[in-house]
Amino acid sequence: VYGILAVGLFLAACTSTKPVVTSSEPEESGIRIPPPPADYTPDMYASYYYFQGVRAASIYNDLESAYASLNTALEYDSLHAPTYYELSNLVVPTFPEQALSFSHMANLLDPDNIWYKQQLGRLYILTGQYDSALTVYNGIVKLAPDNPENYRYLAALYDETRDPYTAI
Repeated sequence: VYGILAVGLFLAACTSTKPVVTSSEPEESGIRIPPPPADYTPDMYASYYYFQGVRAASIYNDLESAYASLNTALEYDSLHAPTYYELSNLVVPTFPEQALSFSHMANLLDPDNIWYKQQLGRLYILTGQYDSALTVYNGIVKLAPDNPENYRYLAALYDETRDPYTAI
């Protein structure tokens, strides 16, 4: 029961509350991502396209433009951890295994980021990899012992893996 609840909570947290709108004319449905301003140096392009991707997804719910912009960010900086995190959030509803791959990369690039760790743990839950999720959440509660949400996930995982006494 808790496993199903955890997956439901994960999907609610990762998907937009706005409905995904599809257009019969896809070439007109996407927002136009302008090139970086003239005063931006090339080392700023990854961050620029990252923010444009976040803007396209969160403000306009334009997932295609967001995906394209985030991928452009990676063309400029293939080690931009925030971009992998956002790509993971973007694709999780339809491609959870790809989301897991993006999340792994974000965690490799920034192993101390608690948000990235929480995302990875939730993706392990979503993909049924409970032992891996347990490992991640055991680490998370050590890093953020004051966050009850992490303990809730950990307890649900112990219950799901048939170890309810450890959950207590």
